[in-house]
Amino acid sequence: GKGLDGPQLASPARTGLIVDGDAKGLAVTDLDQDGWPDLVVTQNNDRMLAFRNQGVVGRRPFTVRLQGPPGNPQAIGARVTLITDDEQRQVAEIYAGSGYLSQSTPTLFFGTDATQTVTRVQIRWPDGKVSRHVPPVGNRQIQIPHPDVQ
Repeated sequence: GKGLDGPQLASPARTGLIVDGDAKGLAVTDLDQDGWPDLVVTQNNDRMLAFRNQGVVGRRPFTVRLQGPPGNPQAIGARVTLITDDEQRQVAEIYAGSGYLSQSTPTLFFGTDATQTVTRVQIRWPDGKVSRHVPPVGNRQIQIPHPDVQ
């Protein structure tokens, strides 16, 4: 969450994420295809580390993957709004580069309460076009092409 002075950092004891070495880069991806974002950390002159996200009790993952137009196939710069049945909104943006010589997956990860259903996904594409989508009931992931991609 955010405090008055900006984001609050969770302690290593709370998150379970500890990198004892000289961490250099961090990337987010879904290593085990369970819908939860996992972390890969590189270290200076040492081995790469992977951290598996075991999820959050009472929450469910929802992932969005975009297929951009020619010239921007990962849809870098797209802004995605996820809307649930109780009209709660979550917003995320696809970006390139996330750390020292690293880049996270272009898949966007959202989390909803176990009782919520995702009813709509709205995308503002980098070229300014807007598209709206209704995910099939029960789906916890959706792949959406740019309006100009067939």
